[in-house]
Amino acid sequence: MGVFDNGYALLQIGPSNREKKIELLPGESYAQGNDGVKYKIETEPHDFDIRQNHTYVRDRIYILNEKGKRKRSISSGDWTFLFTFQNPDGTKDTREFTGQYWKFHYNPIIHGPPN
Repeated sequence: MGVFDNGYALLQIGPSNREKKIELLPGESYAQGNDGVKYKIETEPHDFDIRQNHTYVRDRIYILNEKGKRKRSISSGDWTFLFTFQNPDGTKDTREFTGQYWKFHYNPIIHGPPN
């Protein structure tokens, strides 16, 4: 899973040179931050992959706030994503990803000029 940026992260499971065979089920998937709250997610296909006619189209993953709106940023700390997929044969599979996300705001007055 790619870095959360511009309000979304990119998810790719499997090689990018083969046709995508699984479908992410956002209604059965979620993100959970340091606060312990489980956030619903929303997905859409990545438009660059569609424009380039790639056979494997990555999923954009959006985290939704409690009102169902897309969050533009997430808090720093440990995050867990639980994704449920539907396989081509109709069976379901889950995968869990954990990682840390940290923001750093550079301020030249406080941090000094870049070297």
